Amino acid sequence: MTGNTDYRAANDEERLAIERFKELHPCGDNHSLNWTFSDDVAKLLQITCTCGATLHLDEPIFVSIEPPKVLADSLAPVDKAAVLEAMRVREDTLIEAIYESALVTLDDETLQSIRLNPSIASMHFGLGLYIRNQFIHSGILGYVSNPDSASGAVLRKLVAKVLPEFASLPLFYNRIDFGPVYDAFRYCITVKDRAPVEEVESCYRYLVEANEVSRTNSYSIIKDGEYEQWSAWEKRSHELKAAFDQALIQAVWSFNTLTDALSDSVVEQARSLCQESLNEDDAFVPSEIAYFLDDRSNLPDVALRALSWTVSDIRRARRLPSKVFTKREAALEVAKTNGDCLQFMSKYRDDIEVVTEAVTNNASALNYASDRLTNDRELVKLAASHAYYCGVFDGEPLSNYDDDDEIMRLAIKANGANRADASDRIRNDITFALLAVQNRCEYYPDEAYESLSPVLRRDRRIVEAVARTWEPVPNCFPPKEFADDDTVASLLARHEDHFDLFGMSRRIKEQYYTEDELERWGDDPWW
Repeated sequence: MTGNTDYRAANDEERLAIERFKELHPCGDNHSLNWTFSDDVAKLLQITCTCGATLHLDEPIFVSIEPPKVLADSLAPVDKAAVLEAMRVREDTLIEAIYESALVTLDDETLQSIRLNPSIASMHFGLGLYIRNQFIHSGILGYVSNPDSASGAVLRKLVAKVLPEFASLPLFYNRIDFGPVYDAFRYCITVKDRAPVEEVESCYRYLVEANEVSRTNSYSIIKDGEYEQWSAWEKRSHELKAAFDQALIQAVWSFNTLTDALSDSVVEQARSLCQESLNEDDAFVPSEIAYFLDDRSNLPDVALRALSWTVSDIRRARRLPSKVFTKREAALEVAKTNGDCLQFMSKYRDDIEVVTEAVTNNASALNYASDRLTNDRELVKLAASHAYYCGVFDGEPLSNYDDDDEIMRLAIKANGANRADASDRIRNDITFALLAVQNRCEYYPDEAYESLSPVLRRDRRIVEAVARTWEPVPNCFPPKEFADDDTVASLLARHEDHFDLFGMSRRIKEQYYTEDELERWGDDPWW
């Protein structure tokens, strides 16, 4: 048999059964994988081997063998359907256990965040990673054959938990992952402060029919010669889902409700704008944008909230005509929400109040200000102190200040990574280097250290500053010269994650690592 087999047999009869099973069901390298039978599966299954003996799996057994479906085919006379059903029940039970375990660890703020942003795709490397690390990869609840799929199933359960309004419309949970339907949902729940239940109910029939079409597709995507038939069958399901998307968005737009306050021509203009944005950019723009196409002086609160939500995504903001930004009230709201939108507001590029709001929100907004304001030192200082996103000093006007101590000090305090865009003189200054590593930011967090010269990286002041304040430490840290340094080790040992000591010598690790940590991380690092 190809691969290693680790088994536990209670007696000679069972041991002979396993050997006989290996002879009758050899595995090739191309089709082998690690398959785990954990304790709860052992209670469900008894594998009857060809020689007639029964193998009771009282403890986990790891067997290098074909995938589950092939495995079931190989175990005659055991009923294949029963085995597959047992595996499915076991996986469903385990996912439920993971969900319940994860749920009790999540606070109200996290649950509210999921409610407002229920995208499983967006949560995959955030909350999904937490679930996989804590409850799946750790193996504390049992073996999971597909961790990504399992964490996705748990996330779907969490989404259903925080959006109980759609409990009777469960197919909708799979439509709010991304795209314009997701945006329309988020618009309703954040701007209108309600879930679009009535809108979903009005067109839910499309999802029901699409689900039935997929369920009755008898063709297989993986069988030779059936892909075209399968694809043609599924095409109808995709068409029905697209019809649902369009109907839902139309219901959320509700242009008919705007005709009492706005002229028919303005409403039609807004309808055309929103539909073009949907067709060309796959972006949802709310119908309330119509208020900014009208010449009225008073704007309702919902209109300003709609505008703020729209411009939070620069892709949507680009679709808006210049008339939307002509009202000063609107310009200030836009500047506070997304300073980068100053590029669309030519009327206000020399307005100190609007530009100040824009620069406070996004330092790069200074690029779009008038010449007079880009040379205003107080405004430049404001931009530098809000340069949270590194790279804003790449081009003019801020690149003109790359050798200015005051301006660069403010920028480095905002994000230590900004030191990389300073002049050679400032980049080689130990004072600015220390300031950079002491102001690590969530945007490009390791750049403050990685952009240092080799000489500065080996400076004890830098090494101790990083060891004292950075969790986790950068890759390949500390430099080799400090791998056996007790002072650096004592600083790293205070970190919650002892993996930060991985770059230290074996002597240091033996002082601070547990036996388990020493077994996993005790060897000298590869560098």
